Amino acid sequence: MKFNNGVVLKFPDISNSKYQLNIKPNGAYVEAVDSDGNPVLTKFKFGKGTVFFLNAGLESLLGLQYGAFDESSPDYASIYKLVGGEVIHKNCVIRKNDLRSILLTEHTCNDGGTLVVGVNHSSELIEGSLEYDNKKFAARILYGNCVDKNGLLNVNLESGTGLLAKLMPR
Repeated sequence: MKFNNGVVLKFPDISNSKYQLNIKPNGAYVEAVDSDGNPVLTKFKFGKGTVFFLNAGLESLLGLQYGAFDESSPDYASIYKLVGGEVIHKNCVIRKNDLRSILLTEHTCNDGGTLVVGVNHSSELIEGSLEYDNKKFAARILYGNCVDKNGLLNVNLESGTGLLAKLMPR
């Protein structure tokens, strides 16, 4: 899969199928193509939103591939960053590229705070920083090997471990 910006992600054929679905974009913008030039990822404006179509088994690939989330693996998250770009910018915590093996989710609480859950899905120790706006939020670490310092959550997470932090509006 080759993106318009030149990034290339390899998707091994795990379908065991002798057939291939070749689509025609019909008004959709082609974000990425396969090695034959066929659209693999398309984007289409619809109403007030955008519809993306990925003609590849991303979740199947990642679920079956050992080490899919290791730092040395291709940046499959770039697909999610493209599709969820507008939503990602609204997140309270920003994960830098060196921490892409940490799965982050945010959960709004009734008291106006946000719970941040992070899990190291790689097979290695992950050290680095997660960034948040400390002018807008105060952070409290609830669980995990994590230290809050001036808008950075400095993490040191062993494989399979996680963190839980709560961000409260100032």
